[in-house]
Amino acid sequence: MATARDVATYILEALGPMTSMKLQKLCYYSQAYSLAWFSEPIFPDEIEAWTNGPVIRTLWNTHKRRFSVDAETIAGDSRTLTQRDRAVVNAVLNAMGGLTGKQLSDQTHAETPWRANYDGDDAYPNGVISHAQLAEYYSKK
Repeated sequence: MATARDVATYILEALGPMTSMKLQKLCYYSQAYSLAWFSEPIFPDEIEAWTNGPVIRTLWNTHKRRFSVDAETIAGDSRTLTQRDRAVVNAVLNAMGGLTGKQLSDQTHAETPWRANYDGDDAYPNGVISHAQLAEYYSKK
């Protein structure tokens, strides 16, 4: 199974450098739609509800204190993604890849999975957005 870093690397190889916020949200939506469409995660990493939207802490640890990231920074292996994983990510990129990190963050703030788990601050631990919540909410969209 791919990791969040592997998915992030695939996204960065496809779209080029971007803000860390945008990368986090594109990985989040890739996970959400994989769960909604196939009932299987792309990566095992947990997603937490932070102030600026969903964040994958294991991915954040690779780019913290960086505004912009590239594939070299993340250093994942995009070859670990299956053909189906790539199809899900590509669908997300086609639908949302043109949005900014702020637009994606605002979008997540309007959606139930983040809203149900954000507790008002970023003190660790943050609320974890479960696979079940993602599958239920995004299968209806």
